[in-house]
Amino acid sequence: MSLIPFVTAYMGNNYHDARAVALYGAVLFFCGSAFAILRSAISAHHRGNEDMLRYQYRTQLKNLFSIALYAASIPLAFVDVRISFFIFAFVALSYFLPERKLAE
Repeated sequence: MSLIPFVTAYMGNNYHDARAVALYGAVLFFCGSAFAILRSAISAHHRGNEDMLRYQYRTQLKNLFSIALYAASIPLAFVDVRISFFIFAFVALSYFLPERKLAE
């Protein structure tokens, strides 16, 4: 997580360089993986509550999907950096959508 400012500045200065964009995707991939591990530890504390387990399962699927997209953005940066930029924006925007459980 502490590498985010470095790679953001590096990518901001070299946004046409595929290596900079791939490095940014790699850091986001590792941050997403750490977040998924944290969510797993949190969901372990709700073993008795069936509704909360279903909610945790849905959010964990969203996290794993985001991690897979971040992993795909790394090699796709060498194809076209705009694809990776789209993936970064899509994942960020997907977390602004309210969760079903919270919206009810």
